[in-house]
Amino acid sequence: MPFSFHSDTVANCRVFHFKGRFIDSDDDRKLVSEFYELMDDEVRDFIFDFDELEYINSSGINYLVKMVNKINQFKGNLVFVAVPDKIQDLLKIIKLNSVLTIRESIDEGVAAIKANE
Repeated sequence: MPFSFHSDTVANCRVFHFKGRFIDSDDDRKLVSEFYELMDDEVRDFIFDFDELEYINSSGINYLVKMVNKINQFKGNLVFVAVPDKIQDLLKIIKLNSVLTIRESIDEGVAAIKANE
């Protein structure tokens, strides 16, 4: 399944819902573009919902790292939610799990962000 995403707002947090295979494609670049536009508009609290994400390769990981770095640069918050086991295993292998906040649900992600404010 090709990669797609949509976003909405929950409790003043911008939630990106990922679906399919997160690899280098036009939709990946659209995601990063929308993300940077939101950062320019001073949105600082994000949740990345991986519930329907099937796969992520090194290009997708690279995009995530760039977005994490941008959020950290502006003292924002980012929580990953509903991360499938196989993607959590990958994050552990590359040691990203130690620097990312991961929760089970969007509600738990919102709570983690609110606790950090």
